[in-house]
Amino acid sequence: MCTVRPLRHVVLWWLLIPVVLRYVEAPRAAAQGRLGQLKSEVRNGPSSDKKKKKKQPPQPESDDDHHGDHHDDEEDELFHWFVEPVLGPIVSIVATSPFWVPRAVASDQGFADRDFLTYPYQDGFPGYWLHDADRSLMGTYYPWLLRVRGEYGEDFDAIRRVSMGMLYETRGRWGLDASLDYYREWVPDYGRDDMWLGDVNVVYRFAQADNWVMRTGLGANYLTGIGSTEWGFNFTYGGDWLPARPWIFSANIDVGSLGKVGFFHGRATVGVNVRKVEFYSGYDYLDVGSIQIGNVIGGIRFWY
Repeated sequence: MCTVRPLRHVVLWWLLIPVVLRYVEAPRAAAQGRLGQLKSEVRNGPSSDKKKKKKQPPQPESDDDHHGDHHDDEEDELFHWFVEPVLGPIVSIVATSPFWVPRAVASDQGFADRDFLTYPYQDGFPGYWLHDADRSLMGTYYPWLLRVRGEYGEDFDAIRRVSMGMLYETRGRWGLDASLDYYREWVPDYGRDDMWLGDVNVVYRFAQADNWVMRTGLGANYLTGIGSTEWGFNFTYGGDWLPARPWIFSANIDVGSLGKVGFFHGRATVGVNVRKVEFYSGYDYLDVGSIQIGNVIGGIRFWY
């Protein structure tokens, strides 16, 4: 029997979070710690961009320059007639392999729907995603999934991190992924500095098997805690693997921009599930501008 579970207003609240935080967070003086530098770069750009490069006076051309131009023309012709036709398809295949390889391994040739079990490994079934042929064997299954997590991170130095996240998915493969991280740092001669970092993404389950799935999607990053909210573009890619009860392996990367700098966020976890509850630990890595923050994490995740 397919059971529809009410979403209540979970998705709406997640979309309102950056708006609420913008008005709750009061402006603070700039700190000299890593969080302060990160927020400064997000708002103003990397410090190296502020340095004006001295213009060099033009140099007169020599015979060697003309000889070099001749060689450049030959190299361009070689690239056009040989390198581009040969290496072009190879580069395309390699660049798209993160998408077509998982689909090939999963034998996921179409775009079939999948319902969800009540919890991972329910009644001895592999994974969490119910195949069409198995629906008649289950008393209750669901057309969508809501997964909520909370965790704590520690870099064993000066930065602490508390995070929450959610994943909402439908049987038709589309879903919504969102997270919100609170970073706090103790800076000598300054005191406490903090910031809120989050993202919201529309995701698609492009490869699915009985016990593992892969997702990708596009969305937005945001940062508050600097008297305003800075936004950026985000590309997300990740998945879950449930090899055997009670293990759950999850990994995800986010690549994009935030304010005036580049953005990268990666995480990987190993968890143990007890019915609807998963206890996990892993590692989280953040790279924004010139600042890198890594922390060991531990948390709890609920599968609905």
